[in-house]
Amino acid sequence: MSFQTGLSGLTASSRSLDVIGHNIANVNTTGMKASRAEFHELVAASLGACKSINPGIGVSVATISQQFGQGSITSTGNNLDVAINGGGFFQVTQTDGSPAYTRDGSFKLDKEGFLITNSDANVMGLPTDATGKPTSATLQKLQLPTNSPIGAKQTTKIAAEFNLDARAKVATDIVPYPPITTYGTSLVAYDSQGVEIPVTLNFVKTSANTWDVYDSTTLATGAQALATNAAITQTNAANAELHTKNTALNATNDALDVTNTTLNAPNDTLDATNTELNAATDALDAENTTWNTENPTETPRPTYASGGLTRLPTYATGGLTRHPTYASGGLTRLPTYDVTGLNPAEEKIPAAAELVPTGATLQLTFDANGKLVTPKENVELTLTSLNPAVGENGEFTVELDLSKATQYGTSFAVSDLTQDGYTAGDLTGLSVGEDGVINARYSNGQTQSVGKIALADFRNVQGLMPAGGNAWVSTMLSGPPVQGMPSVGKFGGLRPGALEDSNVDLTSELVNMMTAQRAYQANAQTIKTQDQVMSTLVNLR
Repeated sequence: MSFQTGLSGLTASSRSLDVIGHNIANVNTTGMKASRAEFHELVAASLGACKSINPGIGVSVATISQQFGQGSITSTGNNLDVAINGGGFFQVTQTDGSPAYTRDGSFKLDKEGFLITNSDANVMGLPTDATGKPTSATLQKLQLPTNSPIGAKQTTKIAAEFNLDARAKVATDIVPYPPITTYGTSLVAYDSQGVEIPVTLNFVKTSANTWDVYDSTTLATGAQALATNAAITQTNAANAELHTKNTALNATNDALDVTNTTLNAPNDTLDATNTELNAATDALDAENTTWNTENPTETPRPTYASGGLTRLPTYATGGLTRHPTYASGGLTRLPTYDVTGLNPAEEKIPAAAELVPTGATLQLTFDANGKLVTPKENVELTLTSLNPAVGENGEFTVELDLSKATQYGTSFAVSDLTQDGYTAGDLTGLSVGEDGVINARYSNGQTQSVGKIALADFRNVQGLMPAGGNAWVSTMLSGPPVQGMPSVGKFGGLRPGALEDSNVDLTSELVNMMTAQRAYQANAQTIKTQDQVMSTLVNLR
């Protein structure tokens, strides 16, 4: 009997060394849980005995229990590495279609985008919408959109949070008028095809607690009005200079005209006298011509042509040059100018204070405490795309929310400016949140949820059966799995970019190994001693 007792001790010690060796071998295995051999004594039964003096018949291994204590968490920097900090197991579907459970979160992606373990088991989870809210309660294999770009989304809402300086002066009281961009901000919105639309918001103070708001469209109209006024002002400035020159020239012309009129007065009188004398001379010349013709044999009388009588020059013949007058057009009076034409009496050059844009989108009115009197949170703002195929002739409306605007005596500052549209983008990265939500990052700066990792737990985790590949399967002893979400109830949270180390304590295992070795040696010694006793008994003959 003593041989059997010692042999049972050897067997138990050997099994203990096997468990210790298995623990030491997996000291670096991710998510591995240490085991230990637990023993119980063997005692021969005695029917009807009220007390026993049986010393026992040895030992056997009662069970090899698993120690599901938390292992250390080591950061890896890999986006798809996930550790569970607390209770729960990842749920996976093995290659044969059977369910299994693991604490090893070193996940990978296969060629189809499925999230898998190193044993090619599919990680199970729930589908979600873009915000991370589950859309189904049925577990499914998580497949990530590795080859699917994200489509464009049209902007539907723009929200701005800012403070307008209460110390600012009313714009029309400032000369020259301040630039429209003094108080303003801008962002980029998108149409339904992802085309960028610059949006500008500018604010102009019109009274003590009132500001006009200009968007891109009305600002363009106002800028056009400003540009027109500026052009008119520039033209008027040139016209004013020309008007000054013309006035000086006309003053000279007027003086010259007076002089010419004075000079022409005696010429006119002399011309009348010459005309009368020339008329008499013309009559005498005609008589002399006739006489000379009729009496060619007589001494001819002198004619005008022969110089017998000198014909006096007249103004018409150029004998006396008549000086031109203004009225006769000799000197043209230069016109003066204004913005409407040749009318110096209506000359009009807009003052700087008049160059104010018009067509504000809305007005913001503040109370004595700097708060909006009427919150502006559902204002329709019309945006115009370069693509006429969008909306109606490229126009569509968005909601403008300015309800958080304030007016305090501090500098103008924008604390928040958002819009919900974006252009198309390609997948650039994946990450897992502490709540298990898997987020996809795209080249357009957007992040969308594409699934959520689910966990499972058991009433008796000691009843789980190791299946290899860092996985366990459920048994009747463990009970059915209880599904849950990370960081909810008794389920632990996830630590992305990290892995759970083995919970094997190498120091303890080495001590346990020495203890098991001593136990094995001692049991072997009991067999040796029993052999010596038996040998002595046989040699008694």
